[in-house]
Amino acid sequence: MRPLLALLVLAPLPALADVTVVAPVFDRIAAFALPEGFASAFEDAQPGFYIHESVPAGETVDAWSQMITLTAQPAPGLSAEAAAQSIGAGYGDACAVPLTAIAIPPEGASVPGAEGPIFLGYVGCGRVAATGQSEEMAFVVAVAADTVYFLQWAARGPAQDQAIEPDGDLWTPRLAALMGGLRLCVPVADEAAPYPSCTGG
Repeated sequence: MRPLLALLVLAPLPALADVTVVAPVFDRIAAFALPEGFASAFEDAQPGFYIHESVPAGETVDAWSQMITLTAQPAPGLSAEAAAQSIGAGYGDACAVPLTAIAIPPEGASVPGAEGPIFLGYVGCGRVAATGQSEEMAFVVAVAADTVYFLQWAARGPAQDQAIEPDGDLWTPRLAALMGGLRLCVPVADEAAPYPSCTGG
């Protein structure tokens, strides 16, 4: 089993479907590729918060084994690292056993359109108090135009009453897939969906 800190450039990517989620999110166009077998399931845009959730075919946002989620929230002055620490603290509060949290060096990886350093990480909880299941996720945090963008790939499993030891063979390529498709683009005047300037279409 490879350690989770394996170089992202060496990680084999999961098969990516011919589906790219692309949407106006505050002052940017956000785009990311979905892995094969995933489909968009829910989207909501509020004045101060955006969320888009995707799950494997046949699953729902209420009953899922895996979920890819993009959230965004205006947060002037907040860095990607500070945002990640806040997210990790909330995750820890929901965990009924010791939380595993790992900051992953980007090793030169970047998110097109991001302003300032990005943050990559992993968190794992052997038993989430609210669900009675284990939950793990790899994630990337980026900031653009005073908005924090948080893209995560989460997975649920059987509960265990101990800290999770992450499987690098599983989570490194998942994190690489998130990184491989995410970009934040400045809107082009009079351009409409599907925003070809951001998707390359």
